[in-house]
Amino acid sequence: MLIPAAFFGVLGFIVTGVVSGLPEFRQSNRAPASFTSPVELAQQHYVSLKADLSQIPETCWNGATTNDFQKKQCDDYWSALIKRVALAVLPVFFVFFFYLPARGFFEKVYTRSRKAIEKGKVFSSGAAVPFAGESKASDFFCWFLCFKKQSVQLGNRKLVEVYFPLGAILPRPGQTVAIFELGRVLGRARYIGVLHTPHVAVVSGV
Repeated sequence: MLIPAAFFGVLGFIVTGVVSGLPEFRQSNRAPASFTSPVELAQQHYVSLKADLSQIPETCWNGATTNDFQKKQCDDYWSALIKRVALAVLPVFFVFFFYLPARGFFEKVYTRSRKAIEKGKVFSSGAAVPFAGESKASDFFCWFLCFKKQSVQLGNRKLVEVYFPLGAILPRPGQTVAIFELGRVLGRARYIGVLHTPHVAVVSGV
């Protein structure tokens, strides 16, 4: 699940860059460029925030304001700094609030895969067939759930896409694959496959 976690972290980083470019977050001494990528904006945000955290005005830090004007300046300073710190930790929130539910989905699919194979009820079997193009050898389901995909030709010559654990060795063309129903996942029927052997291995989970 490191790949999806990294994806959400990078997404949060990019959102941080986009938001940091808004006027209310932009530093007064930083002139807006004609175009700055969200990644570069995020980098600038972290660099400037690090500098600001190391240079907090002593008057504001100690609360030793001498008049209402200084007090208001410190209040505004702390308010802006807190907003910028909150924005800086946004990638962490993306990972936790999006990744944790995704992990539950990941474990559910792998548990269902393992149970389907443990029951030993083979849906069908067929011969492995190479994909016509590399683009078909993977999809979002593969990427998100760390699977690999192989095309398998059934006895009626119908081709089905079968998924294998990331650590499994894909069958060579012509090798027989035992196919197990995973059910409908993300809007379509999915199938789990293992090489057809006398003793069928169990899909390893997370």
